[in-house]
Parts: sequence; structure tokens; C-alpha cells
Amino acid sequence: MESLRQSALNVVPAEAEQSAWAAESGLVKELDDIATQMRGGDVQGGMARLIDTLRDARETAGSALWRDELVDAAVSHPVKDLVLHCPITSHSRSRPRGYPGDAELLDHIYGMGAATAAPHPATLRGQFYYYGVWSPACTSVRHRRDLLAKMIDSTAATCEKPSILSIACGHLREAEFSRAVTSGGIGRFVALDQDERSLAEVERAYSQYGV
Repeated sequence: MESLRQSALNVVPAEAEQSAWAAESGLVKELDDIATQMRGGDVQGGMARLIDTLRDARETAGSALWRDELVDAAVSHPVKDLVLHCPITSHSRSRPRGYPGDAELLDHIYGMGAATAAPHPATLRGQFYYYGVWSPACTSVRHRRDLLAKMIDSTAATCEKPSILSIACGHLREAEFSRAVTSGGIGRFVALDQDERSLAEVERAYSQYGV
């Protein structure tokens, strides 16, 4: 990583082409080392190093060089294929429903629905998955689900048989974590979403609770 920092710090505006090549070369060398580290079994350390490397490259190289040179270098590097072993990352990249952040992606983060069979942690795919699923971002998504369930229960505790509208409901997984929903304590629960496949899953999983 030091070579990458040094290349970026030595940038001289009049030598834009040479500095771009120097910074890109430093990045590629660092990515080579990270890929070797990951293939050797140290996925946790490799991912942490990859995040630090890319953040450092973006901060030191500047937005134009990052956009025009370094992004392509990173995306075309074999380390990308290693990172795509993670189901969360590969789903985010492929966008099978045509938009980012769909309900199937959330199921991968939750470990629910069709994503209940998580890859074994001893496999390369499993190591990448567990690194991602326990990242702060994914952990916060699960906390959000739990918070929504608690809010539903809190509402039902202070208002008899409340009516609830969930907008952009996704697969409505918080319903499973709400005692009020699963015990019939909600008067009317309406789930609204633009994705018909999400609504079909809500009906399959939660119509028994009156959703």
C-alpha cells in the first residue's frame, strides 16, 4: 500500500499521464498481493486490506484520476472475481430484479427466505459471505428489521388492534419478529410495494397473519 500512497503523493499536474500510470501500477501491485492473500485463505485480512487500499487510492489520487483510471484498473483485476464469491456482493452487482437493494438481497443479509442455506464458513464462498454479512452495514440492516418489529409491538401495546401500512415493504420480514403480528394483535396490516414478486412472497409467508 505504501507504493500506492507514494505514487499518488508524487502527482505533478504537468505530468498527468505519467502520474496516472504510476498510481495505477501501484494499485495493481497492491491488488495482486491482496488476491494472493485471499487465495491463501486469509479472506478477512484481505477484505480489510482491500477496503483500506481502495479508500486510500480514492483519497490520494483525486476524483478525476480515480474515475478515469483507477476504477477500471480495480474492476478489471482478478480480485473482483474473488470478492464476487460473496452472495451479497454478487447479488448487488447483478441486480436480478432490475434495481438495487431488492428484497432478495435483504434476505441474504437476514439469512431468511430462500437465503437460509448460507454457504459453509470453511469454504471460500462462505468466508466472503460471513465477512460481508457481519459488516457494520449488514448488521445495521438487521437492526432496522428488529427495530421495526419492536415499533409494531409497541404500537399494538398502546392501541388495540391497530391498522398498519408498510410502504416499500419488500418481503416484510419484520412481521416474523413481531409478537403482535404472529399472535393476531393487528387489526389490519397492508403491505405495499412496487415489486410484484415481493408482494407474492409476503402473501405466501404472512397471509396467515392477516397481512
